[in-house]
Amino acid sequence: MVVALFDAIKTKFEATAALTTGITGGIFYQEVAAGTATPYMVVSTLPSELVDAYSNAISGDLKVQFAVFGEGARVVAVLMESVLAAYDNTTLTLTGNTNIGMYRVDVPHQMLQPAEGAYRNQNSKDVWGSYVTYCYSVQ
Repeated sequence: MVVALFDAIKTKFEATAALTTGITGGIFYQEVAAGTATPYMVVSTLPSELVDAYSNAISGDLKVQFAVFGEGARVVAVLMESVLAAYDNTTLTLTGNTNIGMYRVDVPHQMLQPAEGAYRNQNSKDVWGSYVTYCYSVQ
């Protein structure tokens, strides 16, 4: 189900002009390819609990973290606003599942990336990450 969720998130990303024109480095699952130009977005799954299991129907809330990386705190904050506009309270299409919806569970927070960090482009001065967590309910 995790692969199907990322595919649905990526489909929405590619269909949203504000994301494709703003986050030009693309979207990645769990890790970014070395040498990727900023800005880019990384989607990661977080530990999630099973909500209900009855009569062969399993309901779950999948927690997903969206992280946008780019040069400069303001640039990253503006890009995160586009992410929120696209994914807040939306329903994605996961084939073979009953899709209940997606909602945000925290507010975006920003952090300057460490100089030796995996998300830091060695040719730039300031690489910032902006993080937000969503919960996608599915059965």
